Amino acid sequence: MRILILTQYYYPEPVEKVHDLACGLVRLGHDVHVITGFPCYPKGEIYPGYQQSLSFQEEIDDVHVTRIPQFPDHSGSVFRRALYYLSFTLSAATIGLLKSQKADVILVYLAAMPIGLAGWVISRLRGIPMVLDVVDIWPESVIASGMVRDGLVARLIRATARFIYRKAHHINVVTPGFKRNLLSYGVPEEKLSVIHNWMPLGTYKRVDPDPDLAEKEGLQGRFNVIYAGSMGRVQNLETVLDAAEQLTDLPEVQFVLIGDGLEYPKLVEKARQKGLSNMRFLGRRAPEAMPAYYASADVLLVHLKPDILSDVSIPSKTFAYMACGRPILMAVRGDAEVFVKEHRLGLGIEPSNPARLAEAVRQFYTMPAAMRSAIGEHAHRVYLENYSSEVQIRKWSNVLIGVAEVKRV
Repeated sequence: MRILILTQYYYPEPVEKVHDLACGLVRLGHDVHVITGFPCYPKGEIYPGYQQSLSFQEEIDDVHVTRIPQFPDHSGSVFRRALYYLSFTLSAATIGLLKSQKADVILVYLAAMPIGLAGWVISRLRGIPMVLDVVDIWPESVIASGMVRDGLVARLIRATARFIYRKAHHINVVTPGFKRNLLSYGVPEEKLSVIHNWMPLGTYKRVDPDPDLAEKEGLQGRFNVIYAGSMGRVQNLETVLDAAEQLTDLPEVQFVLIGDGLEYPKLVEKARQKGLSNMRFLGRRAPEAMPAYYASADVLLVHLKPDILSDVSIPSKTFAYMACGRPILMAVRGDAEVFVKEHRLGLGIEPSNPARLAEAVRQFYTMPAAMRSAIGEHAHRVYLENYSSEVQIRKWSNVLIGVAEVKRV
């Protein structure tokens, strides 16, 4: 089957799911063509080796890739961020339409709502059914980030969302909470599926601890609570600093933050001002390097501030943590907490509560090491059986085949 994927993010950008899905579909015998932008995420700068033009063709791991121009940005400016999304949408609806090959189905990776409009244009003019992969909820996501208020712009985004959902032939969502959200928009339940996010097994996997790396990074001989990922307002990682203050009586315990984001410099400075010797900031590391860091973790932390969006989200790092076989401390309210508790992956606690976070870390610290290891092994087993690349991509293949067959009938 010929599958067209429209996505603003694609390899070598660190959004591993889309490329892994494309490669997996190729392994299952499908012909896959991706239309995407010139890579600029997460810094908002075009990657070395690429130069924007009207279009650029390349083949990556047997996937045909067409890159089209966009205004690169990842700043805190509402105007520039809107221009980033809208410029790609316009390019996709024009240049992307002209460059799109004949396909049986188009899959739109709906990380930003405007891209769905370009998907609809291609679907309508090419006469192919459109499937959406809804990985973010708009306008809730931009309201939660503080970029827009719940006013005129939010109402316009909601109207756009309703239109795109109505025009899609099928919609996949990544959590049960996302499904509830779309049902509230009037989307028929039979039009919906739930396929969770996942992480490429080739990147995230269990590895043995590396003593040299642990020594170099200050992890050796410590009880490491590791957080890895974005550090913005949504993550509210000041809670971690406040919890660290309450754990100074346990000199072995330290929080290790790996990643970057708009709040990173503020967090480093606040930790310095507080004199927190149990906070360690390592900056951003490549995805392929992360399993070695996770292997030195006693606990892996997920944290999001409580709001409407986080209540229905299961952060992708959850699946990376599971793939690497470590126990999880989930400080996210709603679907994520339920997910961790139902699968017995670790502890689920109230977010943005330093005292509860410190208490949970103490609980893990006093837990026998063998019990922590058993939790991690169980998490790894659950991942392989239910949420690995092979399992999820085969689900996707079945969805896409089903939509294409219904359209042909």
